[in-house]
Amino acid sequence: MVGISRTVGHPEDGVRDSVTLSPRLNRIRTFQHGEEGQTMAECAVVLALVVLVTVAVFTALSGGIRGAVNNVTALL
Repeated sequence: MVGISRTVGHPEDGVRDSVTLSPRLNRIRTFQHGEEGQTMAECAVVLALVVLVTVAVFTALSGGIRGAVNNVTALL
């Protein structure tokens, strides 16, 4: 357990209150720090999905784009 001492009231009174952090609170703090890693993993998954969709769309449209470029080239 970790003990923390803090001043309660006006500092001139010198009244002190002692607060002890329980192991449960320590587990909660550890869990909160773990959230950042999960958020980064979620961000990486979303980025990978965006890349895959973008590649799929360009692959699907490549034939149409190629045809349009060939038509423009033929006109010139």
